[in-house]
Amino acid sequence: MGHEFGATYETAPLITVVSASGGVGKSTIALIMGHLAARAGLRTALVEGDLQFGDMGFWLGIGTDASNLSLMQDCKPVRIFNRLDLFKAPALPEIAEDIADGVAELVESIRSSYDLVIADTGQFWSGLTGSLLCSSSLVLLIMDQREASVYGAIKAYELCGRLGIPGARIACVANRRSGKSRSEVGRIQGALGTENVFCLQDGKTNVESLIGMGRVDEFIEASMLPTDDVERLLCETLPKIGLRFEKQQRKKARRIFS
Repeated sequence: MGHEFGATYETAPLITVVSASGGVGKSTIALIMGHLAARAGLRTALVEGDLQFGDMGFWLGIGTDASNLSLMQDCKPVRIFNRLDLFKAPALPEIAEDIADGVAELVESIRSSYDLVIADTGQFWSGLTGSLLCSSSLVLLIMDQREASVYGAIKAYELCGRLGIPGARIACVANRRSGKSRSEVGRIQGALGTENVFCLQDGKTNVESLIGMGRVDEFIEASMLPTDDVERLLCETLPKIGLRFEKQQRKKARRIFS
């Protein structure tokens, strides 16, 4: 499958979602992306690459006894939606360094079993983060409008360059934009030196309410913020890494808190 980044993939593309600051909604974006990709017919794997404090399994109501990445190559995926599997973070944060290499190998091996692999990561970059970045078809660098978040994203963007990751493989995402988004985006583009910046509207309250109740499907179906923006992000980026993706019809009139 050829694409404009100039490579051909014999295995599933890998999207690594990173940030240089906490609280920017990185894990939520990864989860929404996974659901939208699965709804579009892509066999999708979500990997909780935040080996210390990944909490996606907790928010989805998955028990601590479920298979998790502490088992490395023997980790079994947990089905969370039709065509969407989760490789869950371990329960014990202190083992993160010991299993990092094994998790990196697992990610490479599962790429032959899926159409798309999405790896979430922790706020603090590790050797696993570096391995995932270097193996990625696309890197999503998430930030919000806070000065500290943008500054962290600049440092992360520069680090990706030093790791040999070309700018064409990095998509910068400004999450939780305010009503002054045009000026904010211009400032972020100027700071990063790239026009490749996507904007997601603020959906923090709705996201936390429904995902916290395990009602991700309902959230997606109703096109609540920032679902539509994430879908547009996928429409623009997935074809560039060799995957067909089109906007899906959803029942926007569905009641959320009935």
